[in-house]
Amino acid sequence: MRLRWSQNVTLAFVFVVAPVHAEDWGALFEALTSIDTQTSDAARKKVFGETLPFLLRADARAVSPEMQGIARQLAHHPRIRLQAIATLASVAYGRRDSAEVLAGVLPELIAHLNDETARIRFDAAFALSHLKPSIPAEAIPHLINARRSRDASLAQGGVFGAARLAEGSTDASEAVAAALRANHNAAAKQFILRAIAANRVVSVLVQDSISDLLETATDVNVLIEALNSATALGSAATERLVRNVDLLVTTTPAVPVAEAAAAARLKLQESRE
Repeated sequence: MRLRWSQNVTLAFVFVVAPVHAEDWGALFEALTSIDTQTSDAARKKVFGETLPFLLRADARAVSPEMQGIARQLAHHPRIRLQAIATLASVAYGRRDSAEVLAGVLPELIAHLNDETARIRFDAAFALSHLKPSIPAEAIPHLINARRSRDASLAQGGVFGAARLAEGSTDASEAVAAALRANHNAAAKQFILRAIAANRVVSVLVQDSISDLLETATDVNVLIEALNSATALGSAATERLVRNVDLLVTTTPAVPVAEAAAAARLKLQESRE
């Protein structure tokens, strides 16, 4: 009896450390995209109740093998590829050890930066941009090239990676600055500015481009995000940038921009005292 109890404890411990989860990813993704409401609802319930919690919280040794199964679905038609790449991007974003967990499918993520479907290109770049604790060296040149791309989906997906790399890479910081100067739509510029504001060192490197936006942008939301990036600079803000913030307080007809500019000016003043 004592031996049997000991074996049970051992088995329970192994289950906690490395839970078994052999998913039929093809069947799951087919169910998610089914036109039958009952089938797709059941699949979504499983994904959000069981599958994603497992992928995001379980031990890396248990999750890593599943990445290969997901990546194999990238060879199928677009609606299945969309589910597969979104799942990989969720793991990249949601796990602190995602670079380790996704190491075996890094070539697939890089390859699908050139996928024929725009959303898949975006998610591939987004996944590579959010690998943690650091972006693997193999992915770096691809992310910098993505950031420079004329393809808006690819450029937007790669901006967080370029922003993370800009602190230690001249090429990456130049790519981020070029992204702010590029003729992207307002939503893309907001996306880029949020990535910049999250990293003060990067904000310093590209603050001339932030100043350019404060002088030329007309979209209210872009201006507010540019002001947030300016605020992140603190005492490192140039005189030109501070002057542009001051001008917006008194010259912009948009009340939200004026309020954001006033708040930014106050924080910049406080940082210099």
